[in-house]
Amino acid sequence: YGFLYDSISFLDRLNSFSPYGRVIIETSPGSALQLYYTEGAPHLRQPGSDALGQAASDLAVFPRLSVRNGALAIQRGRHIEASFHRNFGKTTLAQAGVFRDQVSNLALNSSVRGDPLPDFLPDVFSQQHAFNSGDHQTMGVRAAVQHQLSESVQTTLAYTYPGALAPERYTLLSQRPDELRNILRMQKRHALAAKLAANVPVTGTRVFAAYKWVLGTAVSPVDMYDESFGHADPNLSIVIRQPLP
Repeated sequence: YGFLYDSISFLDRLNSFSPYGRVIIETSPGSALQLYYTEGAPHLRQPGSDALGQAASDLAVFPRLSVRNGALAIQRGRHIEASFHRNFGKTTLAQAGVFRDQVSNLALNSSVRGDPLPDFLPDVFSQQHAFNSGDHQTMGVRAAVQHQLSESVQTTLAYTYPGALAPERYTLLSQRPDELRNILRMQKRHALAAKLAANVPVTGTRVFAAYKWVLGTAVSPVDMYDESFGHADPNLSIVIRQPLP
């Protein structure tokens, strides 16, 4: 348990206090129930990173800022999750859970041609703009199975049924930001992921490959607070890590 405190000076002064906590109850040998709560920003999961590298990545997360009705706003979330883990022998691990997300001032990345519309804030780190899509909430479920094929090869299959923002139509009748917010609705999406991790003998090379398929259009992250071993980014990703002497 703990908390994260952010004090941001950008156009205005914003302060954010985000508590988090996790309880793990071992119900029997090889089985555990986990309860998780956080109001902080979603963590950025790096394939194959160690604990220290992941902690450094979490500390480097810059709060998501946007503008709504001319005022600076910070994205806030509230995630509540309950999950169950069970080992089947020494080679297979299964996990299933249910969660609920509430996000206020959800900032979406956008590309703007010409002069940006009101409530589009330029990103200080890229050429994109952040658009404040408003407040949203959703519930979802996820399940994953991980199997150790050998000492050097591991496979994972995962299924998620969360909510994601999607447009109800693809044309705007005005230049008002509120119209764009109104056509973005939280809709349920099926998502399947497959992952493969392998260690190459002799060279020590580590290879991570993952593919995540999402059914339907989504303009916001799908299950943004997923920290399970079945987590994967949408589409195809391949990471190769080579330790040096």
